Amino acid sequence: MQLVPPSELFEFISRAQISFLDNAADAIESGTLEGFGPEALRRIAAALRQLADETPVKPPRKKGGEPKFSRGSARLLYLYLTTLKEPRMNHTQAIAEIGEQADVSIEAVKRAFKTHGVGPPKKKKT
Repeated sequence: MQLVPPSELFEFISRAQISFLDNAADAIESGTLEGFGPEALRRIAAALRQLADETPVKPPRKKGGEPKFSRGSARLLYLYLTTLKEPRMNHTQAIAEIGEQADVSIEAVKRAFKTHGVGPPKKKKT
């Protein structure tokens, strides 16, 4: 599993949505959905294809620079490294790996995670 830059993540998700809509339109046109007549299926398929054609592939322009890494992708990667990947990494190792992949400092990763509550569970005060 790799950390995906935000600009590529948007395009990846957009292309997946477009593909899903095109496949749904194909399923509808082939008549695999019950309860709709052939004309209704053609109209639904046309609407889905129009939506797929209008789905943007590039993210909208924002003021300021592009973030160096996606916090959402980094959180997923953290969970993968600390729970699913064998051998599992501890918190410090996972943070270092994410920093290395994103080409940012460990402190930058820690700041991003601190803001969004990612990391090992806090010890309860007794």
